Order: sequence, then structure tokens, then C-alpha cells
Amino acid sequence: MIFKINKQLFTVVMACAFIAFGLSGCANEDQWASATGGTKGVGIDFSGVISGEDSPGSRTGAAYGEINTNHDLGVNFFWTKDDYKRLFVNAGTDATPNWLTFTREHNTDSIMVNGVWRYNGASFSCSDFPTFYSDNYPGPFKVRYIGSATAPTDSTSVKIARTQTQSSKGFADRIGLYGDCAIAQASATNWVSEKVGATWKTRLAKCSFTLQHQASYLTFMPYNLLGAMPNTYLKRIKVSAKEALAGTFPFNDKGINVKSRPTTALLKTVTLTVDGDGLPIAKDRDGARNNAGIMVVAPGEYTDLKVTMVIQDPSTGNQFDVEKNYAKLELESGKNQTVFHSLNIPDYTSEIGLHHMWGAKDYYWNVAHPMPDPRNWQFSGGVGSIPAPAAPNDNWPKDGGDSRWYSTDAEFPADYIAGAVGNINVNDASYILNSNCYWDADAKWTFDGHLFKGIMWVPRVTRGHTAAYDGQDWTGTATINHITPMAGTPPTGGNYVALPALGYYENGALKGVGEVGYYWINNCSPDDDQNEAYCLRVSSTIVEITPKIKKSLGCLVLRP
Repeated sequence: MIFKINKQLFTVVMACAFIAFGLSGCANEDQWASATGGTKGVGIDFSGVISGEDSPGSRTGAAYGEINTNHDLGVNFFWTKDDYKRLFVNAGTDATPNWLTFTREHNTDSIMVNGVWRYNGASFSCSDFPTFYSDNYPGPFKVRYIGSATAPTDSTSVKIARTQTQSSKGFADRIGLYGDCAIAQASATNWVSEKVGATWKTRLAKCSFTLQHQASYLTFMPYNLLGAMPNTYLKRIKVSAKEALAGTFPFNDKGINVKSRPTTALLKTVTLTVDGDGLPIAKDRDGARNNAGIMVVAPGEYTDLKVTMVIQDPSTGNQFDVEKNYAKLELESGKNQTVFHSLNIPDYTSEIGLHHMWGAKDYYWNVAHPMPDPRNWQFSGGVGSIPAPAAPNDNWPKDGGDSRWYSTDAEFPADYIAGAVGNINVNDASYILNSNCYWDADAKWTFDGHLFKGIMWVPRVTRGHTAAYDGQDWTGTATINHITPMAGTPPTGGNYVALPALGYYENGALKGVGEVGYYWINNCSPDDDQNEAYCLRVSSTIVEITPKIKKSLGCLVLRP
């Protein structure tokens, strides 16, 4: 017998008759085939056309996306290699079943998505399937798919795995190994006449069936509306409840029998781990659905269900957990439960092009001299840096003939790229040190898609001071002063500004991202007005104002 599932989602229909081991479709180098041998016999062709919109279709790899021409969203299913080993057909009756397994498979209609082959169609052969004529036809035939049958010939139980893995390509290519299962009835659709001895008889030639998936599926799709995080990933998901989500369940022609739910504590938790770095975090729901994590669990009603998603950046070593709790959650057989979550993590990627030398007319990297892409990030202890680009891309500002070079004026000039009007002078900035500043070590933010932790909160100050908080005029006397920040977040209702540690440029290299932030102040150094200027420097241990910063560094500017 030959089963073939075609491209469209959710129905299965059969076409022409074949000899067992005969394969429908055209072979090419992308197709796979495997066989266990056996005696050839007459088979029945089961080919598939998939339709229907309310239940998952008939394949055993899965990806989230549009499931029909109405653009409804759900889980698309695909055949994967060796599915024939877990596909069963009852060539007998309910009273005297004769469950047969298949002995060969061959894919049809394959497509590549994100570098992974997905098989929209497949053919299967069963060398032991008997020949039926119209006078002895016992159909329809019951069909079962049990991806994780406890034994190769066991069509009566399914095992939902408590430990699952998935490809990092946004394709859950192994759900068949973890408990994906389905039922169907294959009915006759066509007969052919043939001569048997001296008698003409009508032989069954074509059948049709629609697989109905019986497990439940959880689809995890975190995203960050404040900015995509292509270098930060969903790595792991853990789901727990008071009831068993996994384990071995009886399986019959009605699907999974959840009345015999296991009670072992370990089976009340299922963990899905994504290969490699994980699934990148998109900016919105549309992007997230292209990189979904899909978990197989047993259907049923759950109480105190808890979802924990682990988000990590393998480069910086930073990670955090996202938790979602459901007091009660009904998971229907054959249905998908989406778990969207907006991370709301501030993104400072736009600041990567705003570093500049003190008082310069243009940014450190500009349209005429763009920062080389891709950026060669390097990390040590969670601190990021980008080495100075090599020739011919070593186009950072190097002398006074460049509009990106620093100003030798005492204050920001009129043509300052960040705007000469409204900037904070050093006397204004001094009042930052007259109040508490706060280092929030748990604050998360992104920069160029990477995840960093820790941010400095400084009090917002007013402009126009002619003297610093200590009564002295720091514009005329070079003054270095600092305070140690308090740990935590500022008090509710306080007027504070967040200053991330976005590093600085020196001789073409970006340094100290995640460790230190340098923010220009609108005054040069009284001791060396040609080459040095005041700057606010922040890190986890210090908030400092100093006039000893070289004007040639590429820093951000301190705003009111």
C-alpha cells in the first residue's frame, strides 16, 4: 500500500494504484528513501491533498505560520524522514484487528526554508497489505500515526517526552519523536476491474483519509517591540503543571486516553531546548512566528501551569527568564496554544552612530565614512568591543582636516553636530553628584542586537548654573569629583535619566560597551583647552565628572 500526502494543508486524498514499493512522484537528488525489504505484493495507492482549517494536518515536523488562503495562523505540519516506521493501518476489523506497519517511504514536493528541507508530500508502501475486492471489502481502514510508539509494532500507546529539542531554524523537525500522533479513516474512492482466473472482479485501487492530530501543541514566540534582538535568542522553555504533561498514554482510534494520566512528579514538567544559540528574538509578532518554539504535550485541563522561557545572548553571557502563569488552561487535542510575550527591553542600537569627538561637526562614523558592516564584535566577561577596522576601511577621523575632528573651542561651537544650544555645562552637571545615583544591575537593554545588563540612573538637572553645587566655578578650575552609586532603582516618582554603558571610540575601536559610558559636557578642560574636555563617566562602581578626557575620543553627549 502506498500513502502520499501532498502540499496543501489538512486533508488527505488518494490517487492511482501501484505495486507495493512503487513510488509516486518524480525522484531527484533532494528526495530521501529507505526500505526494510520484504515480499512484494499488490498495494493500494493513498495519495494526499490537504484541506480543512480547524485542525492541524498530517505531517510530523512543524512550523508556525499561515495555514490557509484566509491567512489564518497556526501550526503547519510536514513529513520528516522515517515517519513510515510509526505509521499504522488496520487491514482487519475492529473485532479482529490486523495492524500493519510500512516498509518504505519516499518524499514528494520538498521545499527549503531557512536552510532546512521540509517535505510537503510523501509516499509509503506496505508490502503485507492484502488485496481487497468489492465482495470482501472491510473498509474503511483505520489509520494511526504514533511518532513515539513504545515499540516498533506498538499501535496502542504513545509516549510524550518530557525532554524535547528543536532545530534553531524555526522548524520543529522532531515532534514525531516526542509524541506527535494522529488518527484517520481511509475510505475507498476508486475501483478497477481485473480478471481473476476466469472471473472479472472489481479491485480496490484508491482510498482517501484525513489525519487528525491528537496531541496538543504549545507554540512560544517572544518578541521585543522596542527593537529586534538578532543576536539574542530563545534558548529553552520549561512548562510545568500540577498534572502530568508527559509520559506514556493509551492510544486508540479515538486518540489519547488522558484518563490514564501518569502521576510521576517528573512527568509534570516538559523542557524544550533549541539547538545551537536558539531562536532569534524578532521585533514583532509577525517576525516571531518565523522563529517559534513548538512543544508537544498531552491534551487536557491543567491547573497552575507555569511557562518559563530562557532568553540568552551567548556572546555577552547574559540571560534572563520570562515567566507566564495560568491558573487553568484547557489544551485541546489537535490544537495549538500560542504563547506570545512582548519583552519590552530598551534598545539603544540607534546610538551606535551618534558617538562623536568633542564639539565635532559630524559623527565619528557618517554617511561618507560608514562603520564597516558586519561589525566584528568581541566579548570578554560580558563587555563588548569592536576592533578598529583594517585598511581600506580604516576611515575613522584622524586629523583636523576632517569635519569629524574635535573642536579646539572652549565650548561647543555653533556647528556642533549635536547642537550647540541647550547643552549642559559642567556646573549644571555637578549637581548630579549632589544627589544619589543608582546602578540597576538587573536592568536589561540591547545594543546592536546583543543583550546587556546594568544601567545608571542619574538625577535630571537644570541648566544655567554659574557655579557648581559646591559654590565653585568648575569652568575655570579643573575639577575631578565622583560619587559611588547606590544599588537598585531610583525611588518612584523621582526625575531620573537612564545612562547605559555604551562605551566610547578610541583610534577607530569601540570599547567598554556594557562596562562604561562616556558623556560629553559643554566645557573644555581649564588646564588643556585644546586637547581635553569635561566628561561624565559612569560604571557600576562610579559616577565621575573629569576634565581629563581626550577630545579625540568618540563619546555621546549629556542631555538635560
